[in-house]
Amino acid sequence: MGLFRRRSPMLPITSLDEYDAVVTDPEKPVLIDFYATWCAPCRQMNGLVKELHRELDGRAVITTVDIDANEDIAKRMGIRSVPTILVYRDGKPRGRFHGLVDKRTLLNALRVEA
Repeated sequence: MGLFRRRSPMLPITSLDEYDAVVTDPEKPVLIDFYATWCAPCRQMNGLVKELHRELDGRAVITTVDIDANEDIAKRMGIRSVPTILVYRDGKPRGRFHGLVDKRTLLNALRVEA
């Protein structure tokens, strides 16, 4: 692999089956950022979500759901405003955050050190 480790890309969730597969991972905590492309606070949170993905480097699953492109997922999860972040550990919901959230709060919910 050479001198550099390749980081896995932060892939968005695009189906209910993908969503179910991701949140039931017992190995790692999961953070899912529900956003909309037209939402200014969502764009702010996107930078933090990408930063967490880079810093946690595989110790947690960090992903996103575009609520406009995936209305079925947003509806099932009861997403009424964005940004909304859901955190899962051991396949169970462990946190739900609305609006702008700071990094420390998300790390505490994930129980992972950056």
